[in-house]
Formats: sequence, C-alpha cells, structure tokens
Amino acid sequence: GLSDGVNELSWTISNGVCGTSNDTVALIGADIPLVDAGQDTTIFEDNGYQLSVSTDIPVVDYRWDPVFSLDNATIQRPFAHPSESTTYTVKVTTSVGCEAVDDVTLTVIKDLVIPTAFTPNGDRANDTWEIKNLDQYESHSVVVYDGYGSEVLRTTTYENWNGKYKGNMLPVGSYVYVIELKLGSNNTYKSGAISILR
Repeated sequence: GLSDGVNELSWTISNGVCGTSNDTVALIGADIPLVDAGQDTTIFEDNGYQLSVSTDIPVVDYRWDPVFSLDNATIQRPFAHPSESTTYTVKVTTSVGCEAVDDVTLTVIKDLVIPTAFTPNGDRANDTWEIKNLDQYESHSVVVYDGYGSEVLRTTTYENWNGKYKGNMLPVGSYVYVIELKLGSNNTYKSGAISILR
C-alpha cells in the first residue's frame, strides 16, 4: 500500500525495563514502467528502419543492444541499418532506478542480385540467368522482352532461365526485363537489360 514517492516507515522496540529503541527507513514507492519496442517488422536492406520505444511513465535512460547498426543506442528513437535480420533489445530506466526491457526483430530482405549477361552455350559456366535473393519475397513475377517488345519469358515461379523461348534458343542480343516483387502490402519493381552472349 505504498504511495508513489518517499514513504517513511518508523518503528519502536520496547523490552520491559530496558530502554526503548527506534529507527526509521525511507521506502520509495514507484511503478515498473510498461515498455513497448514496437512490432516485429520486415525491411529492405538498403532502407533501414526508425526504431522507437514507448513507455507508460517517464524514463531517463535508454539502452539498446546490439549497438553496431544503430546511429545512437542511448536514445528513444534510434535509426537502425542492419545488414542481416537482427533482434534489438531495449532497457529503460526511470529516475528512481526501476528497469524494464522489451525487444523487436527486424527481418532484413536483401536486394536482388541480377546479372547483366549470361552465356547459354552448354559449357556449364554461366549457362543460366541466376537471380539471387528472389526467394525472400512473398511472390514475384519475371517478364523478359526481346528488342521488338515481344515477351520471351513470363513466370511467377522463376527458375534460372536458360535463354530459350518455346524450346528454342534465343539469338545473341539484349533483352529487357521487368521484375515485380511483393512483400506484405508493398510492391516493388526492378527493370533493366540482360544480354545473351555466346
């Protein structure tokens, strides 16, 4: 039943004919803060993310861990730029020393690695167009056009392309690709040129 702030507890001891003794102790009544570091989030590697912690009572100290990818690990809203999926833990402390912790996980989606050329000549070296990190997205579509604007590839279940269209090897030259990526409510598009060489 302590109230917030300083509470004094005093007592006296009496023992028959002996003298009495007494003492007083100060007890500080305070609440442990409720802390919320936010919801786990998926981000793109190049974007980074603004972390933020909220509490139900004022705090005087913030300590985030790990610190290596944060711009400042001792503030309420540090900016995180992790290169891989990371769980951040924050410890907050009130003016009277009460502590509480919470954590949040940032799942990092790495950018696509898209080669600009491949050589489907059967030598087992660079024979297919291998797009790396495509499997990290919820869904995707890959479309490739020839120099006349005609589709030579369209798929939503991409497997390394061997440069063929309707079973026939396409000629040497430049082709244009458009890749649509879906992650949560976000759609991202990548486009560029791919060369078939031999």
